Amino acid sequence: MVKEQEERKLSRYTGLALALIIAMIGISGYSIYRIVRVIRQAPKFADIVICDDCEHMFEKEHTADEKSPYECEKCGRRKAYKAFYCVTCGRHFPNLDPHSKEKIECPYCWSTNVEEQLYLPPKKPETETDE
Repeated sequence: MVKEQEERKLSRYTGLALALIIAMIGISGYSIYRIVRVIRQAPKFADIVICDDCEHMFEKEHTADEKSPYECEKCGRRKAYKAFYCVTCGRHFPNLDPHSKEKIECPYCWSTNVEEQLYLPPKKPETETDE
């Protein structure tokens, strides 16, 4: 009789432990689902970037967690950085060191009169050649 009571208690505790484990798995799964959902809905930012290899300039939409260099949409290399424009010489260039505290200099004329590229420049019309 005592043995039967002990077996019932053990069976009851086993069932309770199993129920608790199942509840914890369910809560963990729901928490992971919520976190992934929030990450997918993270705010997006858009920057004008330029590839350091092929000099292709394009708009890149990204989240705050994504850091440069980005993948170039033209050549496929991870060499695209935020684009800057030199007011002095009129050239566009990538900011290869976005975490630097120093003033940004144009790599072509060394001027510090540079601005962040905020929009894509208008495309030049293609000219037909007479042959």
